[in-house]
Amino acid sequence: MGMPIWLEKGLRTDFAVKMVEFLAGRIKSPGLMKAVMTIPSNSSYEKMGWIGAMPGVQEWVGELKAKSFEQYDYTIKNKDWAAAVPINENDIDDDQIGVLGKIPALLVRRIMAHPEKLLIALLTGGTTNLAYDGVAYFSDVSGVRTFDNLLAGTGTTLAQLEADLNAAQVAMAKFTDDQGEALNIVGDMIVCPKALENKFGRLVNSQTDPTASAQGTFNPYAGKYTIVADARLDAADANDWYLLASNEIFSPLVLSMRKEPEEKIEKVPGTKTYNMSADGRYNVGYGLPLLAVKTVNS
Repeated sequence: MGMPIWLEKGLRTDFAVKMVEFLAGRIKSPGLMKAVMTIPSNSSYEKMGWIGAMPGVQEWVGELKAKSFEQYDYTIKNKDWAAAVPINENDIDDDQIGVLGKIPALLVRRIMAHPEKLLIALLTGGTTNLAYDGVAYFSDVSGVRTFDNLLAGTGTTLAQLEADLNAAQVAMAKFTDDQGEALNIVGDMIVCPKALENKFGRLVNSQTDPTASAQGTFNPYAGKYTIVADARLDAADANDWYLLASNEIFSPLVLSMRKEPEEKIEKVPGTKTYNMSADGRYNVGYGLPLLAVKTVNS
């Protein structure tokens, strides 16, 4: 027998329902996606050189001169991504419908969470991968880059994290535009390994200063940061962490979306197996390095 029409229709409907539920949950708790600018794409790649254009404000005297877009050759190439689960006709014959009913939720979770995996890889590779200006995304001051968003940490004790968070926030606020004007950027998201999650949680969620011995002391970090902890960062380096600014017009990270994930159910020729898959076409890239600081602990 083939796949019954009612089962195929049910699987497709469940996929659509789970997709809606996932997107609703992401609105409530966006996590790392809050620091991502999603760009609808209509070609095989998106040219992102314009992302470096940040005009300053000057006194208007005489003819108004707009800042020209820099001709940066930075592109994000869209790629095809897919996840698939096999469905065997024997399982349908044996009435394993309850198990098969879990497949749409599994596929939605896998394909929709996949961009976050790519984004984490961007962060961990940011000391070598290049941003739009041809300099490593996380870099010290260079000929082109006039700011330092790659900082040396002092350690991972609670007091050391407090000192380094303050240093990262001050450094980010002092980043300047091409007119030399301080931008006063406010970092509001800490992206860290799971190994540091509890310490950062104590630091930014305690109403009183957790680094002070006396109770009732003011905690200047309380309520100002979202913490995103990811075990994939532990694998790269369990002591390094990132401060991102997620509330600016531009974003520190970019998602180019060519085709939203959708489901397919196809028979594998010459077998008793169907593949239910979810595939999309998209890719990620770097936004403004001004909006991100990496703190490295040796």
